[in-house]
Amino acid sequence: MPKIIYEPFLEALKLDIINRYKVGDRYLSIRNIAVHFQVSLQTAQKGVKELCENGILSARQKSGIFVLAKPNLTMEESRKSLVVLSRNSNPQFYKPFLEGIHQRVVANPVDVKVIAEDFGDVGSLRFGEYIVNLGADGIISLNFFPESALPFYYVLHNQIPIVSDIIFDTLPILPAVQTDNYKHAFKAGYSMLQEGFDEFFLFGFYPKENKRYLGFKDAVKYKCRSIQYIRISEFESLSTAISILSNMQEHTGIFLCDYSAVHYIASLCSRYMIKFRNHSIQAYDWEDDAIKYPNVPPIPCAAPSFKEIGYHLCDTLMTKWTSGDYPMPLQRKV
Repeated sequence: MPKIIYEPFLEALKLDIINRYKVGDRYLSIRNIAVHFQVSLQTAQKGVKELCENGILSARQKSGIFVLAKPNLTMEESRKSLVVLSRNSNPQFYKPFLEGIHQRVVANPVDVKVIAEDFGDVGSLRFGEYIVNLGADGIISLNFFPESALPFYYVLHNQIPIVSDIIFDTLPILPAVQTDNYKHAFKAGYSMLQEGFDEFFLFGFYPKENKRYLGFKDAVKYKCRSIQYIRISEFESLSTAISILSNMQEHTGIFLCDYSAVHYIASLCSRYMIKFRNHSIQAYDWEDDAIKYPNVPPIPCAAPSFKEIGYHLCDTLMTKWTSGDYPMPLQRKV
């Protein structure tokens, strides 16, 4: 039997078991395998026999074929294609993720492609169809929000593993390093209390009731004089921000809740020559462990760097490809 026919079929058979079945499940009959994979009955029988010999399947007379174990698919068995979708087209945003991804795939047969654009309506089923039609073996999504739940569910339904830099609590779309918004923000608030600050201004792109704001607030609410959230997309945010930055007292601390807030505040400090003391400003995330701007003290970050998250997002997909499951403890959430 020519290898050009059998080997791709055997790989597809293993992937089908990995992606669609659990240990103990009843598998397809020989005839249905032949129809599903468009191979001859002889090829289907040979593939099942090999997997039975390897302890993956069990063919029971008059009962059917059952899954005994998940195949251990090596990366060398198939070259993988990984697509990174970023809604932020600024290379400064997605390049650190890519550095981590490339660091993880080095010496492995994985092709990485980046598509960075606005994408239009990311909440529609059409967007899900677009992702599926990319033909990727795995997807990493950057800067997508919960409104993409429907198209991402469609991608999952089509057996394409997908991970995200943002936690989607309603779907098994999980970041490899769980960027726990509440936990990291709480830690930032607690550390700023230890620095002696008791008046806080939080700047963020998201609406006020988000986990980063809530985590910080819960850390400081019993020991601070005041805490105020400024949403930078609101009309009066510019004049409010300039006033706050220009009149910072020794007890005033600022927390930048997201990537957009970092750019916003840094540009204001640069444009209006605003200076601040060491440790008086913290940020949630950035491309590195600290934010560095000319004439501005380094701003420490509470969450893992983008490079670290990129590495672990990729590691999650590679674990899924080779074992059929997300790594623990993420699998428990799935």
